[in-house]
Amino acid sequence: MTDVPSDELDFVDPNEVDLTYRVCLWAAPGEGKSTVAASAPGPILVLSADRPSAYAYPRKKFPGKTILEVRYVGPQTLEHLYRYLAAGNGIKTVVVDPVQNIVDHLASIAPLADDSKPDYQWVNKKVLGFVRSLRKFDVNVVLVGHEKVNDSGKKKDGKMYPALGGMTLINKLLGEMDIVAHVERRVREVEDGDDEVVW
Repeated sequence: MTDVPSDELDFVDPNEVDLTYRVCLWAAPGEGKSTVAASAPGPILVLSADRPSAYAYPRKKFPGKTILEVRYVGPQTLEHLYRYLAAGNGIKTVVVDPVQNIVDHLASIAPLADDSKPDYQWVNKKVLGFVRSLRKFDVNVVLVGHEKVNDSGKKKDGKMYPALGGMTLINKLLGEMDIVAHVERRVREVEDGDDEVVW
């Protein structure tokens, strides 16, 4: 076996700590995914593919926090958001909400594959490439998805998954995450006051 000079290897420092997290939040509609996402460190930049009022309640819940929303209009939005972060605007968290709407839009404009259906490899590469590109920045990343039952395709198992595209993309995106959390909203009774919502 030949000796490999140690100066050619990039050794990992065991004391190095990553202070940012990559999180996937998923739940049924109305369970509070956006509100939980807005609890992340601010300023927050939301890449929103949701309805315009999706962050009205989170803004009320966290009144002192800067929550900027960027409307997703196409793949160029991903490039523009990347350039905005590269310019150093002090963003601490990037939220993509919901991922499935972006996947659906990309599928509607994707080149066609040999079977005349959208080229989902192209779609997956766009979404996964964007999420991986955020590693370059010192930001938390939060992906938001609804619930999805796997009841189609070759490997339909009837299980519930976060709606982040097809099973290939779901697995690859979840592999990028530090935390995957199913969100459930509960109401806790409080004496002498309004009931409290907890997640």
